[in-house]
This record gives sequence, C-alpha cells and structure tokens, in this order.
Amino acid sequence: MILSCLSTATAISPPAGATPQDQAFLHRLDEVGITYTSPYGTTMYARGVCRELDLNVPHSRVVEFVQRDNPAFDWDHAADYVVIAYMTYCPWNKVA
Repeated sequence: MILSCLSTATAISPPAGATPQDQAFLHRLDEVGITYTSPYGTTMYARGVCRELDLNVPHSRVVEFVQRDNPAFDWDHAADYVVIAYMTYCPWNKVA
C-alpha cells in the first residue's frame, strides 16, 4: 500500500483542489467515523486499494493491509475503509 495517513483523531477539510470524487470519499469516511491527517494521502492510499484489487488480491487481504498500515484501526474500520475506497474509486471491480 502507499502510506499510512489515516488516523482516528480529527478530520481535516478536503484540499481546495480535491476532485468531487475525492470530496465524496472523504465525506463517506467522515460519516463512518474514520478520520485522517492528510486528505491527499488518504485519497491516494484509497487509489492504492484499487490497485491491489486489480491485482486480484482478495478483499480480506486488502483489509489486513489497511489494518497493518493503520494500527489504530480495528477490523471494522479497515473493512469500512476498503469498502468506501472500492465504491468510490474502483467501479470497474463491481460484480454485475
């Protein structure tokens, strides 16, 4: 994965240059109580989730990567992060 930029501390507003997709992603994280220290790093990490899925890494393994890179996350927070990243940035991976 890219880097550890997630936290369970306080959310930071999206940068002015954030795309609508990035803003939606960060808003979804806020809604489930996942906060972050770097909006840019957080969105880039989420795109890394898609790269892992594109390489056919099982979803459960990607959740383990997120949890490993973000020790403050329990399994549920890590799984929420992967699901939100998947829904926002990986539409080509959706099962029809």
